[in-house]
Amino acid sequence: MTVANLWKVLDEAGCGVAVGVHDMLDPSHQKKLANPWTYNNLQHSSRKSTTLAVDLSIWICEGLTSTAMASNHSRPALHLAYTRSMKLLNSGIKLIIVIEGKRRVRQIDEADKFHRRRSGTSFWKACKDCEEMFGYMGVPTFRAKAEGEALCALLSMRGIVDGVISNDGDCLLFGAKVVYTKFS
Repeated sequence: MTVANLWKVLDEAGCGVAVGVHDMLDPSHQKKLANPWTYNNLQHSSRKSTTLAVDLSIWICEGLTSTAMASNHSRPALHLAYTRSMKLLNSGIKLIIVIEGKRRVRQIDEADKFHRRRSGTSFWKACKDCEEMFGYMGVPTFRAKAEGEALCALLSMRGIVDGVISNDGDCLLFGAKVVYTKFS
């Protein structure tokens, strides 16, 4: 279902705005924390803190396909998910992690390398490892029945999250209000 060149077309139409993590922050959360495990104990201001849904399959695929990460880490997808989530959590941003379901609605074309990466045993092992890690961290994690992008979009449409982190344009097509792409 992915739409080819969607991000390019939206960029050319001026629909996107470049933002950084600090653009999403509540001012009371902008200070660095001494202990990274105290992110749930921050003093909250009257302003609602930002909550983002994370399409975890994007981070897992990036971790599994990075030769640099594979040469430096025994479980690169887990390392990538950990470092990115801790950066956001330490900044006061709340996360809801969405893991891809095994019953995806799209047919996998043999030439479609991205979707083949999301089908292999190493992908599902990394999903399980990340789900366990986020459970230990106390970060809410949900496994979609099918497309993770669809669940992220539903969370956005219902106002449960303020935005979605994903590089997949399907999030917009499924109805997400705000999508953050190219997150690193």
